[in-house]
Amino acid sequence: MMLYLFRHGKSHANTARLVTGTPADTLVDEGRRQAEAMQRWLDQVQLDADHFFTSTWRRAQETARLMFPRAEWRIDARLGETDAGSVAEWPLAEFVTQQPQFYRNNATPYPGGESHEALNRRVMNWLDELLAQQAADARIVVVAHSGPIACLIQHALGIGMERFPALLPAHASLTVIEYAHGGAHADANARKATLKGFSLTPAETAGPTLTPTRQ
Repeated sequence: MMLYLFRHGKSHANTARLVTGTPADTLVDEGRRQAEAMQRWLDQVQLDADHFFTSTWRRAQETARLMFPRAEWRIDARLGETDAGSVAEWPLAEFVTQQPQFYRNNATPYPGGESHEALNRRVMNWLDELLAQQAADARIVVVAHSGPIACLIQHALGIGMERFPALLPAHASLTVIEYAHGGAHADANARKATLKGFSLTPAETAGPTLTPTRQ
C-alpha cells in the first residue's frame, strides 16, 4: 500500500506562531498559493489514488480541496492535529516560557487537551484500520498535519515517541510511505514500511521513485 501524506498549507495559526491553533484555523494567502502549486504538479503527474482522507480541521480541508478539487473526501478526526486544549491559541514562545519541561515528556497532556502519545495512539489506530481494510496495492492520499504525519514517519522508521517530533514536513509538502503488506490477513508486526520521500515540494517531486500513476 502506498500512503501519500500531504501537510496543509501555511495557516493563520502558523503565521502567528501559535501552539497549534484550533480546528477553525484557516489558510493564509501564502498557504493557498502553496497548495495551488502542489495541485499544478499533481495535474502533471496524474497521481492515481483509491481513497482520499483529510481531518476535521479547516486548514487541512481547504488544502485538500485546492490540491484535489475533484476528489471525494473521507473526513476522520483521528487525523487532526494534537488537541492543545486551553493553550491552543497561545503564542508558542509564551507557552514554552511558562511550561519549559512540557516538550520533554510526550505523555504529558496539554491543559484541557491531549498528549502527543495520545495523538500517536489515535493515528496508529487509524493506520491499523486502514491496513486491515485495504488491498496490498491500494494508493491512499491523506491531507493532514505535521503531528499525525510525524507519527506515521516515526512508525515507518522505527523511531520511538520519546524523540517526537523527530521529523517535521514543510507546509503543503508530500511525504510518501510504502507498506509491503496490506489487507485483512496482514500481521501488524510483519508490515514493512519504507519511507519513499519526505517533505517533497513541487520542484523536487519529479523523480521516478514516487511512481504516482499505476503502471
